[in-house]
Amino acid sequence: MMAGTPSAAMIAAARDAGVSEFLRKPFSAQHIQLRLDAIRAAPRAFVETEAYAGPDRRRRTQAVGVGRRAADEKKSA
Repeated sequence: MMAGTPSAAMIAAARDAGVSEFLRKPFSAQHIQLRLDAIRAAPRAFVETEAYAGPDRRRRTQAVGVGRRAADEKKSA
């Protein structure tokens, strides 16, 4: 997504709608190429829950403790 003067609320709403990359104007063709290359090099997993369907919004893996995510419960069962 691209915007001229994005607010934090706009970026959060875009993320919640499934936007995986955000560019603030002005930007160059090189900026677009860098984002496309990043998407191609490390595509995000697709997530489906009751409240959200789209690319995984997490940008990094973080240790949160055992059993904090539904996937952790499935692994231990």
